[in-house]
Amino acid sequence: MPEQWLSTIRDALAKAWEFAGGALLPLLGAAALLLCLKWWWQRRHAIVFEPWLDRTGGDEGDLGHSLASLLLHRIREIQSVHERSIRRFELWNPSYEVPAFQQPIDEEIKLLASLELGRYGELVGRVATLLFKLLPLAQPAKLRGTALTLGDHLFLQLTLDGFRTRADGRRVMRVLEARGKAGERSTLPELVEELAYKVYLELSESPHFKSWRALKAWVAGLAHYVEFLDVESDDAWERARACYEEALKHERNNAAASYNLGVLHYVRLSGKDNAVAIERFRTASLCSDVELKAYALSGLANAQGQAFHRHGNAEPRVIEEARFHAARALDLAPGKDVVQKAYAFICHQDSERLARQAAAGEEAGRAALLEEAGRLRDRAIRHYQLATRANPLYFAAWNNLGNLHLEWARQLPAGDPRRRARLEEALRHCDTAIKARAAYPLPYDNAANAWIELAALAARAEERAAALDRAEEFLKNALLNQPRYAEAMNDWARLELLRRPDDGAAGLDRHAAALDLCAAGADDGRRKKLCRQLAPELAATTVAATPATQPLLAKLKGLGCTCPLPA
Repeated sequence: MPEQWLSTIRDALAKAWEFAGGALLPLLGAAALLLCLKWWWQRRHAIVFEPWLDRTGGDEGDLGHSLASLLLHRIREIQSVHERSIRRFELWNPSYEVPAFQQPIDEEIKLLASLELGRYGELVGRVATLLFKLLPLAQPAKLRGTALTLGDHLFLQLTLDGFRTRADGRRVMRVLEARGKAGERSTLPELVEELAYKVYLELSESPHFKSWRALKAWVAGLAHYVEFLDVESDDAWERARACYEEALKHERNNAAASYNLGVLHYVRLSGKDNAVAIERFRTASLCSDVELKAYALSGLANAQGQAFHRHGNAEPRVIEEARFHAARALDLAPGKDVVQKAYAFICHQDSERLARQAAAGEEAGRAALLEEAGRLRDRAIRHYQLATRANPLYFAAWNNLGNLHLEWARQLPAGDPRRRARLEEALRHCDTAIKARAAYPLPYDNAANAWIELAALAARAEERAAALDRAEEFLKNALLNQPRYAEAMNDWARLELLRRPDDGAAGLDRHAAALDLCAAGADDGRRKKLCRQLAPELAATTVAATPATQPLLAKLKGLGCTCPLPA
């Protein structure tokens, strides 16, 4: 029986071979051609690093190999900083609304060691040489160097031959040079590093940098900024600031360095740093590069929006100017999620300004103000949705959408049934933001505020207590993820005042902690806003000036508290 099976299988294979025999060779030829085309396509932008010629008169036999290997290593190291920053910002940066600018080289450019530089067998070398002869179009660009001594000078000369430009695809040749003193071999690594940044400038075809020194300082700043985001170290922040400022010393009007320095100050969330960020973004927005200009304008709009929303600058011109910059960014780059979100944020803040103005103004003009506030709110919702449609994990946009519904609910009358619906919508968007980024503190605070508002709508004491307990859970998570989150600490103060209106000491202690988190002098506007937010709850709370509360009251006065405190 097994012999019959084997005979049947052999007959089937014979028939299959007979049927496919005529087409087999053409199929194999087509497959080989496709593999060759794929191989050529992957290497059409390759750059091969070849050993250098050593004409220094030294006796180091492998100096040419060492210099070429070191150059390749340094360029790959520079490239890795940009790759790490891109991966890091994809996870984190939207939480700060503005992405740092990177200058990567084209991902199709492959940096390869030559056969002589690498450790390849003789057979591999001969096969590769034959392929290059058979497919001359696949010839990669080559990076050749020469080290030579002329008089008292040591020259490192580099030729980048056959590099295909991104603009028009033409092959060009570039000659680069670094110069040192003859006899000082210890400076060779520094000269190679200089050449590495010069080569990187050529490969990236950057319009933003003219000086390799500025690029070097800027890359170091980017690396320290990524370190700051990873560990939130003040030392890393200071090192990044010093590097970006060093880049600006070499190129005073460098838009990329100015923009990244603005981002660095913006993430500190203090009034003083925010003011610096505004000026840096304003400088960067003068550049001609469309993408960087759009990022700078949206960053400028965000910073001005924060000055209005967080840092107590209530002048209407601030938010009006922010709307202008956000609209310009939207015209330049409507497909960018951060640009859509920036425009939505400014419309959001402007709608709240008009709603507050309507509530405080005369009856005659109230309807027109509320109508315009409603239009701006609808526009903000539409652009937040466009941002989240472009990037479903854009947790900052989801959080802001939740905050918009929260503020909308607060503007509605206490008995309006839409109030609860808005608060539930706010919780839904905050939950989406938390699922997208659990370490992002802002949606926890917004969710806590929504639960505080729901507690006020509760019909029974048990429901009210449960809602306040949920609010406390969210506030704990907000401060767990950002211990220096002054607004969350102040909201916890509100929570304590609502829980114990007959004894405001616990709430005032939290309020003092919130004010203490705001830097003296740099955040005075932010402190005043925290005091204004606490005023309604504090007015309904009993705070006695007893010997036990005197130290707390003295501390609050020392922190510049503007709340109505007992003498």
